[in-house]
Amino acid sequence: MTDATGLPAARPRKILTQIAPVTWEHPADRAALQTLRSVPGFDEVVKKIVGFFGERGFRLLFQANAVRVGPTQFARLNALYTDVLTSMDWSVRPELFVSQTPFVNAGAYGMDRPFIVINSGAVHLLDDDEMRTLLGHELGHVMSGHALYHTILILIVFVGLNFLPFLTSILLAPIQYALLEWARKSELSADRAGLLAAQDPRASMRMFLKMAGGGSMKEMDLDSFLQQAKEYEETGGAVDRIFKILNTLPQSHPFNTLRAAEL
Repeated sequence: MTDATGLPAARPRKILTQIAPVTWEHPADRAALQTLRSVPGFDEVVKKIVGFFGERGFRLLFQANAVRVGPTQFARLNALYTDVLTSMDWSVRPELFVSQTPFVNAGAYGMDRPFIVINSGAVHLLDDDEMRTLLGHELGHVMSGHALYHTILILIVFVGLNFLPFLTSILLAPIQYALLEWARKSELSADRAGLLAAQDPRASMRMFLKMAGGGSMKEMDLDSFLQQAKEYEETGGAVDRIFKILNTLPQSHPFNTLRAAEL
């Protein structure tokens, strides 16, 4: 809902004073991070990538080809962002950009000064409480220190492996798959942060419904979507389990039905 100015209408939300990221950390996230750090050569790869790339190139990319959110640019989104930062009691305001991308998604990137990017598809599709969930999710990544490893993952999987010699790519494969496994689990932690920021469980689950189907709530039903998630989880023989694993391995995010059900 919006007020007469077109900005988000006020709705009572608790300020979670001095909340610590560990309070929303998913156990699977913690376990996957420990596994990731135990992969041989991982620390050395991180040091070399951070030393070579830094975050400057990433930031310049979005400064050049996205819109930085502020009072005069995406004012509704800027107001929602302020609300989320207040609810999460986070005094640092990471830069927020909107990128012209129809796919509904967002990301937190960077190393020393993380920043958040929201795809324009999400801006157009999500209502205020759903957008609070998305913004809280990405802020949760920042507060939990996830942005560094997410940036490393992007550089390895989507940039580095396209330009590295074949042998180097093979050597980096264990780190790539460990990073993807951790990234999927880290999303479960950030989903909880999104829920804490919006403080509206059904809006938080609706976000996953919209991310899965891309439609309006006039055409979709949350309860039916949760039933769909239940059916997926309960589908079971050995062949189904193999297909689920194979479908999941290359993904950086869990599937939306599972995220809604987990939340």
